[in-house]
Amino acid sequence: MSQLSMTTHEIAKAFAGADRHLLNAMSAAFGLVACSDLILEQGETSRFLEIARETEQLKHIPWDQVETSFREMPQKILRDGEEGREEALRAISEIHCSNHYCQIVLGCARIALVSNFKIQETEERALLDVAEALGLDPAVA
Repeated sequence: MSQLSMTTHEIAKAFAGADRHLLNAMSAAFGLVACSDLILEQGETSRFLEIARETEQLKHIPWDQVETSFREMPQKILRDGEEGREEALRAISEIHCSNHYCQIVLGCARIALVSNFKIQETEERALLDVAEALGLDPAVA
């Protein structure tokens, strides 16, 4: 994963405002990958959060304030099926896609890919979908 030049202050500011697009996109990216096999394994969200808190590009995010979103989004995707999946992809495509934000959202998808200790083809496809929703070449995922 690439290093980000966003400061702790800039990250905190992104989450402090009423604009929750970045958080929604991050949660959606995690949910799309984690639920791509139609199963959210017990503990998968907790493992994701543990890994994310230690990842250089994500460690400054106020996880104690945003953790609920990462627990709710996968449940919504599973509950709402294709409609939930499409809503998650819309949430990703709606962020202001600066390089920093794109890397943060992709970082969440990449961590979700390994949070259940196995990489499945459906998860890899979901990662490509996240990259496309960000307007990126899927080859960068």
